[in-house]
Amino acid sequence: MKFYLRLPDEARSLPPPPIFNHGSVWGAFMGWFGALVENAINRRPPLAAGVHRQLLWASVGFYLGHYLTRRSNYVYARRDRDLFEYIRHHPEDFKEADKKTMAEVLEDFHPVR
Repeated sequence: MKFYLRLPDEARSLPPPPIFNHGSVWGAFMGWFGALVENAINRRPPLAAGVHRQLLWASVGFYLGHYLTRRSNYVYARRDRDLFEYIRHHPEDFKEADKKTMAEVLEDFHPVR
């Protein structure tokens, strides 16, 4: 399995995710929280010491979260494209099922008294 940090050029055809998405906000929070934990481990005041490091790690986490969201969107879009191509080339494997009514699906009800 090859893992590249740079997204392929075909990923540029996808619409970009919003800047403040779930991944970027979560990454920023985890980066900031990591800086607070580092301050607590080193016995410094967690919120007051190293504000510059808190901003640095929050921005690094924000960027990584945004990047991972873009990467996951690309991976899922590529997977969907490949699946739809397979379905289009092999229609005999994906026949439409007969439609049933609810009366055919459910069993008859016989109350026990």
